[in-house]
Amino acid sequence: MFNFSRKKQIKIIVGVACLASVAFYLAYGYISKLPKKVTNFEGIALGMDMSEVKYILGYPDFVLYPVEDINKVKGKPMMAQLFATKEQIERSANGVNDFYDWQFNRVAKLIYIGFDSSNNKVNSIGCYVDAKEYIGAGTCAVNNIQALDSEEVIFDKLGSPSSSIIDNSTKTITYNKYNMKIKLVKKTAYYIIVEELN
Repeated sequence: MFNFSRKKQIKIIVGVACLASVAFYLAYGYISKLPKKVTNFEGIALGMDMSEVKYILGYPDFVLYPVEDINKVKGKPMMAQLFATKEQIERSANGVNDFYDWQFNRVAKLIYIGFDSSNNKVNSIGCYVDAKEYIGAGTCAVNNIQALDSEEVIFDKLGSPSSSIIDNSTKTITYNKYNMKIKLVKKTAYYIIVEELN
């Protein structure tokens, strides 16, 4: 049996406590960096209503017509959604609340909020960057992925995607278990979207 002096026992206890603290810190750091299912992004949570979004982000800088309403607006098929004019918003019975795609301009990024038209709740949160105006680390960051990360970095951090589709020059990779879609061009992320993906 070991027979340590009181002083030596205290040193051993302190040493063990320090090692345990370091081990806990390292384990916590590793676990906190593991990807997880996302329901909040850019300060907005999936399921929030329009008034909560306005409270957090203010009024949208732009709103877009729903895809199904585009033909009514212009009377002919369109390839992309249309921004509503200020006059069109003012003529609308409920103003911006009659539109289900909102855009907020921020420094070096755009935040897109999509709402479910059946209940006016947030069903998608997107963050887009223009590479020419990109300002630094942490822009559009979620699950340790951020704007302008390479495809290799994304695969390294999140693993293989649930699906991957190339449409012209854009690739969309989807991670259902994380509620994430990432759009890339030239193997570089420029648009990250969080939505309920089951």
